[in-house]
Amino acid sequence: MSLIGIASLHGSPGVTSLAVALTARMNDTGRPALIVEADPDGGVLAARLDLSLVPNLTDLAGAARRSLDTGELAHYAQRVNPQTPIIVAHPSGEQTSGALRASGASLAHTFGEADFRVVADLGRWRTDSPANPLIEVADPLLLVIRSALEDIVQVLHLLDRVDRRERLRLVAVGERPYSGRQITDATGLPVVACLPEDRKQPSRTRVGPAARRDAWASAVSVLTETLCGNEPSPMGSSTH
Repeated sequence: MSLIGIASLHGSPGVTSLAVALTARMNDTGRPALIVEADPDGGVLAARLDLSLVPNLTDLAGAARRSLDTGELAHYAQRVNPQTPIIVAHPSGEQTSGALRASGASLAHTFGEADFRVVADLGRWRTDSPANPLIEVADPLLLVIRSALEDIVQVLHLLDRVDRRERLRLVAVGERPYSGRQITDATGLPVVACLPEDRKQPSRTRVGPAARRDAWASAVSVLTETLCGNEPSPMGSSTH
């Protein structure tokens, strides 16, 4: 299906939280998805979600250097709940960056061939990012920014060096001082979601259906429907 990339320009305005929640919501509505933690600065989800460090992205990258079928991806995933598979990254930035440099192109090809969606947490987008092979093929590529002038200016500078900008989508965090419409008018890029500030880390209790009760998760639900369009839900689920 598609590789959905999620990245930021600086700082950490909720990329990881969004990746986890989006993947969980897709699975909850019958649209199979797997999250891959591919942040070159190292992984945090194993610690946050009380998961094992083995298997991880480094193990997957090693397999990709030889030969990797999309059906094997499940062997490297853990489940935070019965419906949400996650491939975690090692917390060492050096190890994770090395894995991406060695096998980023192979992983991008494998993820693109999967018959389910792969949601990749790509960390900070910079010119020399080891995650660039994934960034280059992700479609859509969600760029998470704060609703602030400095973030809007960074987006404008980024557009000068980006090919296929039509695949870029913005996710704005915070509702002030600029609205989604104002950000779109300034950048020419669609804002597909406006998320309230999320001051909580993802946890096992916030990944599944119970998480839908808060405003942040409701915004993620709308984003899921936006990305999936009119695609039918294979399991006949509804967005209750």
